[in-house]
Amino acid sequence: MRHDIRQGVKQIMNDDIKPNFSELARRYNSDYRTVKRAYNELLIGRSPIQPKKRPSLLDGYREVIQEKLNNSCSAGSGAKFFR
Repeated sequence: MRHDIRQGVKQIMNDDIKPNFSELARRYNSDYRTVKRAYNELLIGRSPIQPKKRPSLLDGYREVIQEKLNNSCSAGSGAKFFR
């Protein structure tokens, strides 16, 4: 979620104003549900959900790729090697 939305909602919460999600959504050019979710996260005190770190498909080949790069192989020869 964008940080500017979270900061705007936090400012409204600090001013003890009941948030108008539609008006905030227009101000930040986002959906009202996004603003409402930021409000609820700040109200509960929960941190935003972080995306899961997935392993890359190239992780198994990193050493071989690094070796090819250190040997100054061209991109074409590296691609042909992995086919």
